[in-house]
Amino acid sequence: MVPELVLYVGPMFSGKSTRLVRKINRCKIAGRNIISFKPIMDNRYTSDGYIVTHDDSHAKCFLISKGSQLIEIFDQEHSKSTIDSVAIDEAFMIDDIADAVVELFYNRKVSVYISSLDLSFSLSPFDEIATLLSHATKVKKCKAVCPTCGEDASYTMRKSSGNNSQITVGGSELYEPRCLSHYANLNI
Repeated sequence: MVPELVLYVGPMFSGKSTRLVRKINRCKIAGRNIISFKPIMDNRYTSDGYIVTHDDSHAKCFLISKGSQLIEIFDQEHSKSTIDSVAIDEAFMIDDIADAVVELFYNRKVSVYISSLDLSFSLSPFDEIATLLSHATKVKKCKAVCPTCGEDASYTMRKSSGNNSQITVGGSELYEPRCLSHYANLNI
């Protein structure tokens, strides 16, 4: 099997995690040994070791905060049974994830599947994801639906102002997908 590095990127509510969970299930059906990860800070729907989508699909995962933890867990699991694929949800929340993914993909010949925002609410690219995009063998830019006009939404708008942190965990209470015409924070 030739390894691949696939990224599902786009705004919130565009189905990135749903696509990732589908890929995890497809790998399992194909007899591949896949392990999954998500950031420990992402506790929106559950904190007990599952990737959970907005439509309540689930996939068991390890919780991590940095790329070195991913490598450590991968090595432990690989020593028990050969791992040929890794899935990572919300990768933008994981420190140094690009180095870990590059290590797995190039040096260990492991397929890696990632779902992540690519842009913050302020339209700044997440550095780790920008790095991974340049290494990807396939990128799927997912679109949401703009609640204002019903057109494709490629951006995530934060509903409340005042918090300038690029990463604030939240769901529909804090964020909305928007098309460019209805993106309120447009200040570029």
